[in-house]
Amino acid sequence: MTSPQRQTWIDLLKGGAILWILVNHAAEAVFGSPYFGNPSAAWPPLSERVAQLAPVSGWGWFDIPANLFRYTGWVGDQGVQLFIVASGFGLTWSLLAKGADHVDGKAFFLRRAARLMPLWWGAHLAFCVVRWLTGVGPFPTDGAFWASFVGIRWSSSQSMTACLSSARLTGTPSSELCVHERA
Repeated sequence: MTSPQRQTWIDLLKGGAILWILVNHAAEAVFGSPYFGNPSAAWPPLSERVAQLAPVSGWGWFDIPANLFRYTGWVGDQGVQLFIVASGFGLTWSLLAKGADHVDGKAFFLRRAARLMPLWWGAHLAFCVVRWLTGVGPFPTDGAFWASFVGIRWSSSQSMTACLSSARLTGTPSSELCVHERA
């Protein structure tokens, strides 16, 4: 049963954002990434970038749903921001609904960690199983795997971004500590 303080619409909004993100990944897998959404030094000439926005055709009656899927998916990167904002709003709402004058930050972060980190660790262990079965994916002897396991993330060796992400615990981007290094 929904408590009187729970805002069901926030859960629905976050669910919609997650679906939008999934549609984004599917559309980019089928139609490729849009140039306008993924800037790159290797961009083709402007005429080719604009031509990419033209509707796809040649599929008969399926042209309309294919184009709706394509364009909806291509702007699906906004689902991430929508999810983060809705999560931050939900967390703030729940804290305000408790009527507390003061929030114990340490207790708050520990509760969030106790709730989320077991799922994070479980996902890492699942990736180990996938790696063992298929040979594809993160390797447990890699330092990046174990750094990610404890919440520190980085990307390629050319552009290392190490994030001790309390945003993963709070759902707010403002609380994320990132260090950027260029090789």
